[in-house]
Amino acid sequence: MKLDWEDWLIPAKKCLDWFISEMGEEEWSRRRMTVADYFQGLKQVTLTEEDIQHGDFAKKFSPIAIYSDWISWYMYLVESIFLRQGCDDPSQSSRIYPFFAVIGGGIELLKKIEGINEKISTILNEKQNMPDSTLFELTIALFYAKKGYKVIFLEERKDQKMPDLKVSKGTEIFFVECKRFGKTTGYAEEERLEWQRRSKHLFNAMRIQKIPSHADVIFKVPLAETDEFLLGRAFTAYVKSNKINDGSILSNHQIDFRAYPLDIDEFNRKLSNAPSRPNSPQMIYDLLGKFDIQGNYTLLAGPSRIDSINPDDKLFVLNDFYGAVHEVYSAQWESISDESINYKAK
Repeated sequence: MKLDWEDWLIPAKKCLDWFISEMGEEEWSRRRMTVADYFQGLKQVTLTEEDIQHGDFAKKFSPIAIYSDWISWYMYLVESIFLRQGCDDPSQSSRIYPFFAVIGGGIELLKKIEGINEKISTILNEKQNMPDSTLFELTIALFYAKKGYKVIFLEERKDQKMPDLKVSKGTEIFFVECKRFGKTTGYAEEERLEWQRRSKHLFNAMRIQKIPSHADVIFKVPLAETDEFLLGRAFTAYVKSNKINDGSILSNHQIDFRAYPLDIDEFNRKLSNAPSRPNSPQMIYDLLGKFDIQGNYTLLAGPSRIDSINPDDKLFVLNDFYGAVHEVYSAQWESISDESINYKAK
């Protein structure tokens, strides 16, 4: 069933307005600009020849999120729907919009719940910076309230473990502890960093060989147990043995490795017809002819044409679309080691 505008956009805007009113317009302007400044800084990152030859791609792996102020990042994404069309990152916003829509649709009920002011203060606390759990608590509290339960947010205590909610109806009383899975595990984040250390040597090898390429890498052991230069050496050996022209797999006890050249001319034809946001699923699909929503992709592209939406407004970020590139390298990786699977399992 197709959702109408009123089904989620208007409630999401109501939630945003509530948060802004509680935060204060001046404070919101400051924190929103911090979000914009972060991304404006990423736009200015360029790689020197020395960076490339030494495999120093670190700045190219800056996260598309504001780790230091999550709630302001979330609020920016929702606000952009209405004020800055084209400024978005679907992989981030798709998990945020439902919370804002649900909360916005039940604001009047939430405002009547005892302890709500403290919860809103918590979610907007820049220093605490843990909004996900509180967003979840608000939605759970709202579901109980809609079912006719009296709901109370219980105050946290440093000296005693407390549930999050007290809910009651008639003679029934329940204490509710709200638990949700984190977006990623600590191991997954460490593994991502290990991949970055190794992939930069892979991309450097591709550039030295002057072959715009894509590599598929399967790690059979934990990434941290492999040599940091393994992928760069694997690609070089792969090219020298002419495997890159037949698509065969280079395999040992640590990895399975396969690579193939990319058709930049065909890629540029697609970008010319429909410019794409860098590193987006659409760009990966245009480049590779496929996209796995569960896949781990890394793409480095040197643009020769960038189309920007309202580039003179500093609050417009994530608003660049590549219309052509002069070089491009990509990789998809997966770890199938028992340690990786077990530590990332939910």
